[in-house]
Amino acid sequence: MSFNPVPPPGAGGTLSRIPPTKVKSPRRRPRLLACAALAALLLAGGHRPAVAGAPDDGGALWAKASPALIRVERQTAQGSEVSTGFLIRDDGTFVSVISGVKAAGESGAATVTCRRGDAAFPARILAIDPQTLLAVGRADGLAGTAPIPLGESWAADAGAFAHAAIPSAGDGDPGRCTPGRIAGREHEFRSAPLPASVLRLHMAVPPGGGAFGAPILDRTGAAIGILLVSIKAEPAAGSGAGPQGGPDLAFALPAEIAQKILRDYEKLGAVRYPWLGFELDAGTTTPAIIAVKEGSPAAAAGLRTGDVIKSIAGRAVRSYQDVVDACYYLTPGDPAPIALLRGLEDAEASITPAEQTVLARPKPIEGHNPDPAPPPPNPNDVE
Repeated sequence: MSFNPVPPPGAGGTLSRIPPTKVKSPRRRPRLLACAALAALLLAGGHRPAVAGAPDDGGALWAKASPALIRVERQTAQGSEVSTGFLIRDDGTFVSVISGVKAAGESGAATVTCRRGDAAFPARILAIDPQTLLAVGRADGLAGTAPIPLGESWAADAGAFAHAAIPSAGDGDPGRCTPGRIAGREHEFRSAPLPASVLRLHMAVPPGGGAFGAPILDRTGAAIGILLVSIKAEPAAGSGAGPQGGPDLAFALPAEIAQKILRDYEKLGAVRYPWLGFELDAGTTTPAIIAVKEGSPAAAAGLRTGDVIKSIAGRAVRSYQDVVDACYYLTPGDPAPIALLRGLEDAEASITPAEQTVLARPKPIEGHNPDPAPPPPNPNDVE
């Protein structure tokens, strides 16, 4: 099984993260990180026991983060949905996990309202990542509110403390910061790479859907993740512990996905995925290139068969999954450094991703309609 930036039509193989991977059908990808899939992954077991001793700094974090927390309400033809969101810029820009809602300017766009306390503010969705359902929007009436800065999930080690900032759900609930620890990352679901790795947390998130989209805060108060799903551990028979003695579990999307959405939106008007043009063997533990497509960005960068990838855009990679994850965050047209091992010598190159054309392009919105460079050959035309 290979990591193939140019999947042929109907090819079987891995689910994609997107520098292209062989996929069965592009239609299967957009909801790969939906709650049901992650819940199944979490319940599969194999998690380490919870670590006690979290510091009692939730009160200070809550005081700092709570003004930026909002409820995001969407009215669509199918009904209404509510999730948590939080401001990430002082111009009213916010982030939330959203399903069934299109971006502003698209046909069938939903009516979006942000609520903070009893106040309601009209809002619009600017861009959505269909792979993760993470969306960036704006509520102009919230401009001037101190935002929650986006941090770096990649810098958070397993075992690091984290808090989920969950706003009030009404009925006298004041909201809270729920403590927990980062347990690691999940790169795969059912042996197929996820589009982007997700944070796994040992955290007892309160029941109900209100926490969906809440920020995961590090000790500085920066958001390193966005809560996606939580699983309440069921006590094992005759004990007070969860399944096989395991803890309550939660998954969160890395904050870097929100950064990619903003970067792509501001440059290209919508989320775009990169096309690189090299292949890796998913069956090995070493990220060695097994093929370079003629005329691809990889070929233009001078990559060769046999090169072992050491890092992409400053992120160290040690496996096939690491490469897929690192490439997900690249923006078409933006050069990225790539470090290689070529034989016994270190080598460096700069690769400029083209735009992936396997998935349908999201529609540019709000006047962001740049004249793009000619796309690479359609992967569906490649044998």
